[in-house]
Amino acid sequence: MAAEKSDLQVVDVANGWGELFSVKDEVEIGCIRRSATFTSSVYKKFAVSEVEKVIDNNKDMQQSKLAHDTENVIMDPKKKFEKVSDEFASSVESCYTPIVQSGGSYDLPKLYACRYETTKDKLTFDTIVLAMGSKYKQYCTNIARTLMVDTPPDQEKCYMVLESAHKHMLKILKPGKTFAEVYASVQQHVEEQAKEGSQKQLPAKLLPKLGYGVGLGVRDVYCEICAANQRPVKANMTLVVVTGFKDVQVEHENPKRKNVSMVVADTVLVLENPVDDMHVEVLTKSPSHFQNVSYTVTEDDAQEDESSSDDEQEKAARWREKLRHNKGQIQSNAEARDLAQRKILEEKRKDSGGRSRTKHDEKKDYSTAGKLARGQLISYATEKDMPEVRGVFLDKQKETLLIPLWKTLVPFHISTVKNVSKSEEGENIYLRFNFQIPSGGQQAYVPGTLFPSATFIKELSYRVHARQAQKADETVAEVTAAIKRLKAFDLRQKETEGLVKQDALRIDRSVACPKLREYQMKPTKGRKSTGTLEGYKEGVRFVCQGEHTDILFKNVKHAIIHPANNDPICLVHFHLKNPILVGSKKTVDVQFYTEVMDDEKLQGSIMRARSSAEQEMAEEARQRDFIKRLNSEIVQWSDRMQQITGFRFETPNYKSDFTGTVNRNTQVIRKTNNCLISLVDGPPWFVLTLDDVELCVLERVILGHKNFDVVFINKDYKLGVTRIDTIDMQKLDEIKDWLTHVKIIYYEVPQPLAWVPIMKEVINSDTGGLWHPWSEEDGWSSFLDINQADSDDDDTDSADSEYDSAMASDDDSDDDDDEDSDDGDTTDSDDFEEDEDEEEESGTDWDEMEDRLGKEDREKNLSGDSSDESSDDSTKKPKKKAPPKPATQARPGQASGRPGSAPNRPGQPQRPGQPQRPGTGPSRPGLGGAPRPTSAPVRPRPGMPQPQAKRPKLN
Repeated sequence: MAAEKSDLQVVDVANGWGELFSVKDEVEIGCIRRSATFTSSVYKKFAVSEVEKVIDNNKDMQQSKLAHDTENVIMDPKKKFEKVSDEFASSVESCYTPIVQSGGSYDLPKLYACRYETTKDKLTFDTIVLAMGSKYKQYCTNIARTLMVDTPPDQEKCYMVLESAHKHMLKILKPGKTFAEVYASVQQHVEEQAKEGSQKQLPAKLLPKLGYGVGLGVRDVYCEICAANQRPVKANMTLVVVTGFKDVQVEHENPKRKNVSMVVADTVLVLENPVDDMHVEVLTKSPSHFQNVSYTVTEDDAQEDESSSDDEQEKAARWREKLRHNKGQIQSNAEARDLAQRKILEEKRKDSGGRSRTKHDEKKDYSTAGKLARGQLISYATEKDMPEVRGVFLDKQKETLLIPLWKTLVPFHISTVKNVSKSEEGENIYLRFNFQIPSGGQQAYVPGTLFPSATFIKELSYRVHARQAQKADETVAEVTAAIKRLKAFDLRQKETEGLVKQDALRIDRSVACPKLREYQMKPTKGRKSTGTLEGYKEGVRFVCQGEHTDILFKNVKHAIIHPANNDPICLVHFHLKNPILVGSKKTVDVQFYTEVMDDEKLQGSIMRARSSAEQEMAEEARQRDFIKRLNSEIVQWSDRMQQITGFRFETPNYKSDFTGTVNRNTQVIRKTNNCLISLVDGPPWFVLTLDDVELCVLERVILGHKNFDVVFINKDYKLGVTRIDTIDMQKLDEIKDWLTHVKIIYYEVPQPLAWVPIMKEVINSDTGGLWHPWSEEDGWSSFLDINQADSDDDDTDSADSEYDSAMASDDDSDDDDDEDSDDGDTTDSDDFEEDEDEEEESGTDWDEMEDRLGKEDREKNLSGDSSDESSDDSTKKPKKKAPPKPATQARPGQASGRPGSAPNRPGQPQRPGQPQRPGTGPSRPGLGGAPRPTSAPVRPRPGMPQPQAKRPKLN
């Protein structure tokens, strides 16, 4: 009102603000990417899944219930996605209540405006329109799809036009074009495509507006795609493109199904440089092909499924018969193993994406700094609670340092103070307080992790007069002592971290308990001494010198009896679910053992050199009897325990053990029914639970190598990977057979992988529950399973050709399904990955590596005339390249029975100093067991660390 009365001119700044916020910077684009990925994941993993359950089970559900349930998942992602971090969950929320429409009642204009209120009508199995949006750190994204059940032919033809128009709009959106030109082009495309039957009505049914800008607002009309908007499209704009037909009339016997509406909406990013002639990147990657959004629930479907399954069985039978006739080419055990691996992989893919990760709670932080950052520790609730002091003062009761800043006392908890120092300059004394700040060190500062964008004070200097020197010294001493006390307190808290209070072991004295006498315990409580291991119904008790240690069976994950078999000890080992305190040490492994080499045996071995042959034979017989007696005692003890308690003990298989390096120590690895173990040498001991393993990777599997490495990936990615190195190559087939027997998928790679950055990227990708381990597009096989050889080499024989054609027929069908399943991935990401491959090929090859190393050696070791020989002047003397390493070749399926099967792979992460060899491709991991040289570079999975290639950011 005041502006109207004055001479000031009132100007509408809406367009100016719209133009300012329409183009996003890198930080904003990153937030929108995460929001879009989460939005599409909620749509695919929850909303569509719920609709499919309703259809499969023929249940009744209100549309509003589906909408509110979906909104609850968006508001609280942990309900659906277990691995969502607290930071992500607190930063994401719903843009609007998801929209569900079905049963002939559709309102696309309100859906376009995100203002539709879903009704309580029953969800019907016809045409179902779903739309939803989420925002991450206030940046919004939207997605909409149309699901069709028992689609009539007329509607299918109309949807084909809709899909074609949507792709056309994505193709013509580019910087420089106006939004009006984009709309006109889509309208013209629809008119050209809609030429027959019910399609002729589509140009009139096209929505008057086909999209809008998105970012901090749910809908930005500045970037609206309509006939009246003459503003230009700019790079780094984020848009929601909405292609829809409203109130389309189709032929159907059900009156409610004669009127349908269809819509497809995606959030896209406008690119400055085109990728495969596309200037947009689809951020909400979810399939919209007709075969991906249509369902059939008629009776004929079951018959078709049966016939298709029969065809697949016949095809598999013919393939197996063909393979059996290739004598000398493929060994029978390798064939059976490969087929079993494929079957296991298919089962995992069908089993809800194969995700059955062990639950591992977020690691609790017991530090004082962590409690302070989370608001669990407050020194003073109000300013009135602070003591009335002057100058620097340490409140010992509150463990808080008060420092005057601008005539105001500011409290700093002692956990935020790193150290304090004093310096003198003339008549003044300076107290310098250094504070804890986030750094790149190994141990992260918890407040910096919780608040990555916060600003931290690094240091404060406080000047006092020389007359207050004594007080300054006292302050320094008090603060230093307080810091020391707090560190000791945090250390004690960390030592007891994760401990679970154990119940008391109940002992029934009326029943004789089985005992193992003269056993020792590891870890020890003090000096090594012998005791007795007693077994009871609820657990075991080790009694030694008046003290006892109890282990309850309900806290035991694995109980293993380990008779001596060319081992120095005979032992009982307990691997626990929760750690316990043994003395002052926290441990999850407790072992009770007795030494086979007792004093009498040791004395006998010393005297053996001076004894006769008969005495030596008698001594050896006595030793065998002694070991046999110890083994018999421990087996009888375990049998007796099983009779009393029903608790089963595991025994290792001594016939299939192998030697490997674990924790930098060479150990004998043995297998039990449920784990891999190495218990003779330790602590630390090696116990790997097979149920906790998601995947196995065999590294350094190359023809001619004497050994290889095995890497086990835990289902809980935060536990990292478990390695067993330098295993004899002769054990390769045996380990493959065992992995197949215990249903663990394995892959082969020619070189060691950089697992620390790989797992970091996988965890980041899995933060929102977005990692799909068994998916061909965004799972392990995307960068470990390389089966993209285009054709056979000229050297392969007819048997190889038959095998390859059989394999190609199966793989091609799978690849076709994959291409149809996700149009966003196949159009945009493939070209992005090809660019990466070109970058990788431009890196240092083997010859250049040889030349550079040779040059460096000459420069270091030679002088005078020899230095001239190492000159870079190519005109004087051309470089002589070292011959490249020959690439190994092996026929598919022949890895069984021979060591190694995989040459090097371009783009493979490798150890420092180990150059990459060009011209080779990796083996068919796990499922073929043999290498396949490739003529084209392998496409790495985006987000995985690759040498000499720029690593793209994850969504």
